[in-house]
Amino acid sequence: MEINEQKRVNPIKWEPKDFWLQYIGSMTPSAFLKISGVYSPYRAVEKHLRKLSTFYGIVRRNTWKETFSEPLQFNYEEVYWGIIAYLKETENEWKQEWKEFWLAQDDDDPLSENNVPKPSETHN
Repeated sequence: MEINEQKRVNPIKWEPKDFWLQYIGSMTPSAFLKISGVYSPYRAVEKHLRKLSTFYGIVRRNTWKETFSEPLQFNYEEVYWGIIAYLKETENEWKQEWKEFWLAQDDDDPLSENNVPKPSETHN
């Protein structure tokens, strides 16, 4: 069984990049953070996931039909932390541009544990 087929049925095979591609798309992290309209990378992900909507905690992919035709569905927290993990992995690629965009020269670590907001309960 090839790796893509394994990922279809086994959540352990999903990498942060898989969550990014599935729920954000081919957009770069820098572009995603800029168009989010919010300063915090955490809030940017939260705002994006609210647009996708959820059903019994499951985050919609492109359509509900596509979501439930797959053998795996992911809940809000799984998708949220998968996307955040990708942002952490790629931080060196987008951090400087993000700082310049937001003129946040003093915030050297936007993804530190101290900056983690509590996910809102309004993600339904």
